[in-house]
Amino acid sequence: MKRYDGETKVVRGILPVDQSAAANTQGEWVSLSKYDSLMVCYTSDVGTGGQDPSVALRQATSATGSGAKTLAAGQWYAVQDATVGDLADNFAAVGDGDGAFTDDGETACVARVEITADQLDVDNDFEFVQVRVSRGGNTAGKLVAAVYVLRGARYSAAVPDQPTAVA
Repeated sequence: MKRYDGETKVVRGILPVDQSAAANTQGEWVSLSKYDSLMVCYTSDVGTGGQDPSVALRQATSATGSGAKTLAAGQWYAVQDATVGDLADNFAAVGDGDGAFTDDGETACVARVEITADQLDVDNDFEFVQVRVSRGGNTAGKLVAAVYVLRGARYSAAVPDQPTAVA
């Protein structure tokens, strides 16, 4: 089994939050300038009817979200079930492959999408990505969270205590 190393970085996307407090939950902006790909792992708790959040990817030119727009790339795969704890690999494609999907309010959900850096609008200097969760029609909201997994570091991390070749 390959261990996580300097080529992989796991960072928070959205800390667990009850969406009843706000209609939109914005994830952290993460730069793909030094990585080949990003996997977004999203999860939500069981809700009730009408709590069908929309989950989408967005891109921007800065870490503050300058020029933010939809990132219409990436196919989401999800397990939507009241008993998501099943460890079987039963992920199914959800959404239209356009970087977005709707989470069923009545069930728990675990979902993932992977995009590559070249799927961003790099011609216009877009390098930052975030996941955004928009609450469904019911104001009760669901508990949602996300984690980002950056892979394929383009620059190796410094090796500590490495002797220099020059005396």
